[in-house]
Amino acid sequence: MQFKRFQMRYLTSFFILVNLFSLGCLSESDQKTNLYNDLVLGRNYFDSGHLVSETQTLPGYLEKITFQIEGGAPDVEIYYRTGNLAELDVNNHLNTSWSTAAQLQINALDIQGNAFIQFAVKENDFTHLKKLSWMFESAFSHFFKSSWVAREEWHARLPKKDISTWGQEWNSFAIHHTAGQAASSLKAVQNVQNYHMDANKWSDAGYHFLLGNDGKIYEGRSLLFQGADVKGHNAYTVGIVALGCFDEKECDGTKNPLVTKMTKPLLHAFGDLIGLLAHKKNLTEITVSNVKGHLQFSGAKTVCPGNIIMNYLDDIIAIAKETLKQLKLMAA
Repeated sequence: MQFKRFQMRYLTSFFILVNLFSLGCLSESDQKTNLYNDLVLGRNYFDSGHLVSETQTLPGYLEKITFQIEGGAPDVEIYYRTGNLAELDVNNHLNTSWSTAAQLQINALDIQGNAFIQFAVKENDFTHLKKLSWMFESAFSHFFKSSWVAREEWHARLPKKDISTWGQEWNSFAIHHTAGQAASSLKAVQNVQNYHMDANKWSDAGYHFLLGNDGKIYEGRSLLFQGADVKGHNAYTVGIVALGCFDEKECDGTKNPLVTKMTKPLLHAFGDLIGLLAHKKNLTEITVSNVKGHLQFSGAKTVCPGNIIMNYLDDIIAIAKETLKQLKLMAA
């Protein structure tokens, strides 16, 4: 299917709905829902009688994408295409083929090896729709349920085209703090991404995951890409950062915010996340050799992640080990 570009219109009723699903049977009360309008004039375009969505970044360990429609005919067809950012650019949209989402869902195996996706519906179908929504169901949304905050939910910017895939298989974890305010919020995560992309000129947020002291886990740079958080070691480490300033000397309220205390939800977010990642990656061990604070990597000249987090490193590793053990038992 090849499309031509047309003027953008019909902006009043198209929304993106992000539901993070829990495990097992789902009732309405089990679902976490965030509804927002993500269409801005000029950011999307019509192609040959079709409306095409913004490019979406796929998460790591995606399981499937499901769609929901309200209004319109029950046989509305939803199309999708995958590729890199150059292939999905609005000015280079004629060379990529489109597929149909059968039974309003896309299985992860059908798009394996891809990091970006776009969706499309026919213009005639769209005019009768009240809402079209899509949901990225991943290992993270299933495990963390309401504590998981996907990129779509905090309105992440699209990465730059020069973002790098992994140079080798990752096998370690680098722990950081932002040395900023301890604000677990969409705005705080947006600020990190904006600083990294605009001030540092990086391709995306440097960290793969950002953790709040309330236990929220925000999806940062997609796990499909190498991070930018430990110079000289990015090729094999997953970057995890705590939102806040966790060093008692550096965080004295003058240059940096007042020190942030470790909380039980944050401690377990660190441990559970590392345990889940180790399980999905089939890592056999979680030790001080593959879970390190930023300052422990060779060449690092920093106090990051601060003495407070470092004091809890053994506890983080112990929780991660227990989580990995339980996940292995469940999978047996």
